[in-house]
Amino acid sequence: MPRKHTYCLILSLMAVLSVANAGDQEKTTPPDKIILAEGQVFDHNGAGVKDATVQLYTIEDTDQSNLIAETKTDTYGEFAIRHDQKRTGPHKVVFRKEGYTSVSSEVELGEDVEWPPYIDISFTGNLTLTGIVVRASDNTPIEGATVTAQSIALERSATTDEKGSFTVDGVVADGGSVTVDATDFAQFKTTLESLGNADPLNIKLLPDRILNFKTVDWQGQPIPDVEVNLLDPESRRTYNATSDEEGRFVLRGISLSTTILRSQVSHPDYVSDKDYTNELQLPELTEDNRESQHTLNLLSAGRIKGIITEADGKSTIQGVRVTIGADLNVGQLKHWTRLDGTYHIGGVPPGKNIITAYVRGYAPKLVRVDIKPNERTDVNFELTPSRGAGGILLNQDDDPVANAYVYATSWQGASTLGIQSISNDKGEFYFDTIPDEPFEIAIQAQGYEPLSEQKITPGKTDHRFELATAKERPSKIADKLKLDQPFPEITVVTTDGTKIDLNKPGGKFLFVDFWATWCGPCVVEIPNLITLNKNLGDRDDFLIVSISIDTPNQASQVKRFAKKKKMTWPLVTGKDSNAIEAADKCGVNAIPKTFLIAPDGKLIAQDLFGPTLTAQVKAFLDKEKGGK
Repeated sequence: MPRKHTYCLILSLMAVLSVANAGDQEKTTPPDKIILAEGQVFDHNGAGVKDATVQLYTIEDTDQSNLIAETKTDTYGEFAIRHDQKRTGPHKVVFRKEGYTSVSSEVELGEDVEWPPYIDISFTGNLTLTGIVVRASDNTPIEGATVTAQSIALERSATTDEKGSFTVDGVVADGGSVTVDATDFAQFKTTLESLGNADPLNIKLLPDRILNFKTVDWQGQPIPDVEVNLLDPESRRTYNATSDEEGRFVLRGISLSTTILRSQVSHPDYVSDKDYTNELQLPELTEDNRESQHTLNLLSAGRIKGIITEADGKSTIQGVRVTIGADLNVGQLKHWTRLDGTYHIGGVPPGKNIITAYVRGYAPKLVRVDIKPNERTDVNFELTPSRGAGGILLNQDDDPVANAYVYATSWQGASTLGIQSISNDKGEFYFDTIPDEPFEIAIQAQGYEPLSEQKITPGKTDHRFELATAKERPSKIADKLKLDQPFPEITVVTTDGTKIDLNKPGGKFLFVDFWATWCGPCVVEIPNLITLNKNLGDRDDFLIVSISIDTPNQASQVKRFAKKKKMTWPLVTGKDSNAIEAADKCGVNAIPKTFLIAPDGKLIAQDLFGPTLTAQVKAFLDKEKGGK
């Protein structure tokens, strides 16, 4: 469908909705008015800008003294310029709104056109952020510091002059972060409720650490070209470097108060980290003694090479996924076979390794191989067609259970299958690609108790599983969950052992997210949570807590899943976490379910989701702070 047709349908729907909601009703337009041009105005976040002024002039009217037509954008940033008469030739459309830089667009008007011109315009801020950057010790100005102001989707920077002064132009009134980077100083970062036209900032920088690193093998020999990522778990800032020919690199910009870094190293000939798993303790230093020496030891890796064919040993198979490791949810070494059926994986940890070959339509194969450092091990596979397996899911009344999530959990003591199925309206499910050996599955369905450790036999299509109706939640506290009222007394325990009282946030806004790994909508929502954490997670008064309602004995799988999805905020899961109890007390009978709790422990919002999640949450935070 052409865009213009789509736009007209949207306008028609908006017209119908405006009748139902008189409060949002737009002013009607006389039928004799002609639409000369139309379009939409967006802000830096991609949202429509309401009440922007849109004016039409001739192209020759350089001083804009002869206004032809004027209108305002609606709630969605959309507009239509109307006039009593048709106009032809080049014209200019000017867009204005306080807090934004005015924008103009040339447009060609004509009589013989099916649709009026459509104009997309994006506003940028026209406000300023000013201040001065000085040494904390003696208040002397710092020249050459980079000051960066960042709102949700807009970043502007400036450099300090010889007086330490800076002016960041083009910022917006949104809240956001201000970051200052300068040689010999630790990075400074703070958050502001409004970036634009705020009072001048007086930023004081402290000296940084000087960390000298060396990457070596087990014999102490330097390793060049090692890619190193270091994470400050407190600020969530990452640092990246590559070792030189002598295996060395220097890290700067870290505060003297930082005590822990987590490292992730990568090199094709050595065992690489899957995540920030190694913890590096930093020594206590002073401003007069800021340097420290550190060594990163890398373990020599092995290599695996092979070919995958059909059972005849001759016909090669392309696109087979070969993985190293016991769990598909953990970042694994992997490769796919080429046109000739071959694969090659480097950086394999020495010792016992599980190698799995998987491709649709063939029975997966799993072998255990002892890998030697600095050596190549040949591992070939012969695959046979998969026999498939399936069955039916019924409730206690023998009625089919539809839309249940059925997924493989264990196979030969490993979790490398990654296969899943969803039951249809008849309760039937089917796997078309399974191994020749039995494997275990788990079943999750809305309104039923989870079922785990169920066995599937290859080739058998009449498996039958009965699901028990979920137990009635004993708590009636959910009936009392009302906005602007105290949240129930609930204490949860995160995976790192931290206790969080949801009704006593400790001066923070708590965004509580109930979810599960088997919940499709929950998984879809994760990128929005990541964006929320990226933009508001640095605030001292804000915290996201994700509470998993997966079965408690699946805690390790949930943690691996969360790590893979880069859910870096506090996670609640497992037997002693009170996750299920919290869901009961909050009356959570459908997920995802979210609550926003104010610092005083009162519930101020719930069921916030979608691409605009950050803007929704920020609006509530601004409203609460503005009303105090």
